[in-house]
Amino acid sequence: MAPTTDAEPVQAKSGNVHQAMLGEGVVYFAHTVPTSKRIDLGKAAKYLLDTELAVSAAWPSDESARIPPSLERIERDLAHIQRLETWTDNVNGLRSLAKGVFLHPVIAFRTLQLLKGNRNQMPEDDEAHPSLETIRVEVEKILVDAQKVTLLEKEIDADLFWSESEDLDAYVRFFLRTTQHTIRIGDKDRTITLEPRLLLHREGVAQITVGVHLPVGCTPAEVIDASFPASPLFYSSRIPEPYASAGSKWAGGEWSEQPEGGVRVRVFEHEEPASLYDWLEVLVGRIMRGVGAFVGGPSYTYPMIMVQAGACCTDWADNHANDIVHLAIRSVPRGDDQITLGPGPDLSIHTGMRIHATGGSVLLLHLRTWRAGILDLHHTLLYERIGLVYVRLRRLEQRVSEFQTGKRDIARTYRRALELEKEVRGAHHRSGTARDISRHVLTALGAFEILEVVRTGSSMLGERASTRASLRAARAANRFALIGLVVAVFAAIPAIPAILSLIEQQRVADPEAGIWSVMQTLATSPLLLSALILGAAVLYGVVLFGVLAFRVIRYLFGLRKRGYVSRVEGYEIVVDDPADAIGSAR
Repeated sequence: MAPTTDAEPVQAKSGNVHQAMLGEGVVYFAHTVPTSKRIDLGKAAKYLLDTELAVSAAWPSDESARIPPSLERIERDLAHIQRLETWTDNVNGLRSLAKGVFLHPVIAFRTLQLLKGNRNQMPEDDEAHPSLETIRVEVEKILVDAQKVTLLEKEIDADLFWSESEDLDAYVRFFLRTTQHTIRIGDKDRTITLEPRLLLHREGVAQITVGVHLPVGCTPAEVIDASFPASPLFYSSRIPEPYASAGSKWAGGEWSEQPEGGVRVRVFEHEEPASLYDWLEVLVGRIMRGVGAFVGGPSYTYPMIMVQAGACCTDWADNHANDIVHLAIRSVPRGDDQITLGPGPDLSIHTGMRIHATGGSVLLLHLRTWRAGILDLHHTLLYERIGLVYVRLRRLEQRVSEFQTGKRDIARTYRRALELEKEVRGAHHRSGTARDISRHVLTALGAFEILEVVRTGSSMLGERASTRASLRAARAANRFALIGLVVAVFAAIPAIPAILSLIEQQRVADPEAGIWSVMQTLATSPLLLSALILGAAVLYGVVLFGVLAFRVIRYLFGLRKRGYVSRVEGYEIVVDDPADAIGSAR
């Protein structure tokens, strides 16, 4: 059960009793779900982009984002607009216009059609008709806005972590379509936009990260209540059509009159307030359909509470030390109960921020001016990576306990164990502070104990595999002898007529010769030897061709398009404002 929001006022050091107030706040949730099997990232990416659920995707090795078909069509229109703009710039008179129409009639027709179409969309009292330059700028903005989060996320991720070349494309990141909701926290209502980001890992893990922006002026108890994903906060919702799935919990509502972002939108007025878990259930079901799997185990949701100290007093951190404890452990005392735990160590290296992390959540308290926005990725990506490592580690523990001792299973288990051991100790972190935070949270989650279980289980698997290998070697020797006999028999079949003729010739030449003499003649016959060699070679060739054909077919079926590569070039992501003001500059 989520804690109630009736927190008692906190005694300040000055002796004044007042309710603690917070400034701006947002709770990010990293929801990590294991899947029932490994994920074909290329196939999954193509599905999510083709169905318009994702608006951009990027592998770590990609220099550009990948976009869905609708945006790919917009990019084609942008190329047309640029050619039209070049054509119109060269038209400086009636004579040149006539010449241009005669030489380039298709471009001239598209120019007139495009300008006419845009004029029809303008208000009648608007005297400024859009030019091709205005249209081009708007189209470029649509394309850059769709890709900016994914590209900046990839850039920050590369600054925080590094990976070996063979593991570079172990995952792919997506930016999904946004949804709008009305939430109520305490007596305050706010309309928010959820901007989900998705990470798919090839080992079979899906991670959804989304931020719930809170109304300004919340109390610590209200923030704590909102930090539980099962809390009923959503009173109305606007869900794009790509989120719809068979059997979805949100299957009612009505279609909006106007499409948004090129797709229809369903509007819900929830009879009972919905929770973030309800929204995640809809999205996870849609993603599982895209990856061709189902949920393969318990999920792990990690709340990241980012709040700014309020203006209720100057020395907020000192006066509201107990509230910091409550926020750090997400617990509000009832009645006369008192919290005896501390918030844990302050993991921040800055005086303007306090970071208190546990295995269940993290509190990032800003003591200076701060606005929630895209720059929060510098923090959230770290805790997302922790959740990803923890869920993969739990999956590996389960896999070891299943005691699969096949040759390929053993090799894959050893590889995963070595990879996760490096990640648990922070070998991929570029910053020592990030490594300390990661080790602190993973220690609280018991990751090092799980890693020890994995080591022990891997050793047992190795011993068991060695024993089975010895037994298989003995059985293989027997099979080899049997196969050799079968090969010899089948290889000799084409030579049977020649062998019978040879036997007949031997009988005619020496009617009194015994069977042993005949066998000696056959054994020394070049014909029989050639037949055996030819038969063995043909059989080997057939087997080799079958193996090669199987591998080629498997490779061809394994090839999947990753989606359309964006061709928007010459743009740089520029952060003009800490509050997620992102622009583009040529």
